[in-house]
Amino acid sequence: MKITKIKALFTLSTLLPLTLTPASEAATPRPVIGYTQTGSQWNLTLNGSPRFSLRAPSQLAPEMNQQFAHMSRTLNQLLEHTPIQKLDIRPVIDGQEYSIQVQHKDLFQIEAPLASGHRKSQLDFLLDTTNQLRRSFGNKPLRTFDRLQAHHLKGTIGYASWYGGQFHGRRTANGERYDVNKLTAAHPRLPFGTKVLVTSLHTKQSVIVKINDRGPFVGHRLIDLSPAAFDAIGALGQGVMKVHLKILG
Repeated sequence: MKITKIKALFTLSTLLPLTLTPASEAATPRPVIGYTQTGSQWNLTLNGSPRFSLRAPSQLAPEMNQQFAHMSRTLNQLLEHTPIQKLDIRPVIDGQEYSIQVQHKDLFQIEAPLASGHRKSQLDFLLDTTNQLRRSFGNKPLRTFDRLQAHHLKGTIGYASWYGGQFHGRRTANGERYDVNKLTAAHPRLPFGTKVLVTSLHTKQSVIVKINDRGPFVGHRLIDLSPAAFDAIGALGQGVMKVHLKILG
């Protein structure tokens, strides 16, 4: 009689296995990316809550719908295998195309009409939008652009130095106040306001600077960087480093 009861209990336990779901797993919803449109504004949503917003002229509505649909689809595919905080969102210039990529996949195209609608160049709008997207998913904004590509742009190689100290607060050659904490540079000939991608040939790190001063006037140096710009791609203690310049416009 006892043997029969034990056998019955064993059979019941095999038919009804006990499974436990961790409380944290049950409480945390799987990230789902979507998008909505309200008038001239498009919102990328995370689990129904807006995370990233972008305005666009009405004539760009079909293109924006297509781009936001592509963004949400691409991000949802990646989130099946990648935590949201690990998404590698980067700016890319390839030929005449300005785009944002995530994990080496095209995510969003920066077209000239969209950038001009925000009164920005394609380059400035590319960098601003990339960092907005990064912040929206809890990633730090980019300060250097070690993987920014610009194959179609002419470049040159030479030595970069930095200047600061007593020049801080003084007027630069274009009339601005020199700020050692901003990403600016002095160049002998480039027009003021020109954006230049400066890449250290040693560290392979890059930074984008704006030309607002004239120089350097020592030796055969190619460009004089602000301390903030020099420190972004090297160490101030070096004093001089070999760099590659690409004119971004």
